[in-house]
Amino acid sequence: MTEEKTTALAVVSHENWAITDFAGGDSAGLKELIAENLGGEDFGLQDLERITIPAAGLTKWPIADAEGNDDVVDAIEGVVIAQLPGRVYFAKDMAESGGEPPDCQSSDGRIGKGDPGGVCADCPLAEFGSAKEGTARGQACKQQKHLLVIRQADCLPIMITLPPTSLKPWKKYALRLTRQRLPIHGVVTRFTLTADKNKDGIKYSFATPKLMAKLSEPAKEFFKGLKAVFANVDPLPEAPMPSEPEVDRSQDQAPVD
Repeated sequence: MTEEKTTALAVVSHENWAITDFAGGDSAGLKELIAENLGGEDFGLQDLERITIPAAGLTKWPIADAEGNDDVVDAIEGVVIAQLPGRVYFAKDMAESGGEPPDCQSSDGRIGKGDPGGVCADCPLAEFGSAKEGTARGQACKQQKHLLVIRQADCLPIMITLPPTSLKPWKKYALRLTRQRLPIHGVVTRFTLTADKNKDGIKYSFATPKLMAKLSEPAKEFFKGLKAVFANVDPLPEAPMPSEPEVDRSQDQAPVD
């Protein structure tokens, strides 16, 4: 039997996180603060700060700093409190859409709303090779996954949208955690960007998650409880997501879950 080399990870609590102002899982207090600051306006995930993967193989995340100024960072680190599958379809090329909303989208990865709408698994636009009217390798209707990530200094999550090229690395990471009996909300995850090229030589980048620390048992329960605050709002943003180069994923399709 071969011995597997392991590295001990730190076990951290949530006591020095900004969100612990709502200690004890006080989701009602967080909801009250949101309602007060928004003057009673509706709140949805489309209102969260949305982080997308940059084009052209860039390896820094575009994200606003604490004062709201545009900035770039090498990594994003935090606790993933929820992951929400989705799909989005634009009949026009992104360059021609002019920022218009998608023709069809799904907030659960199963049922599409719009044109054509219906069951995603049965839709020809979800088949590989349907992109660009059948002239490209990918899917015309793109799979996405929206991750709600709480950073240490924040009381609201940011939403990282993973495009098709980032789904396989994320799935592998989730399964590695499963192998160690670790829930997604029970660890601190660090997201960096890795550059690559497709078969046509076009540069792109994908998200690379890494386990940084385990959470204590009380911290696990605390972050698990935060999901309820954001569970019943629409996970799909209204604005179009940036396009990415076609990459052959026909052999590693993430399931419609």
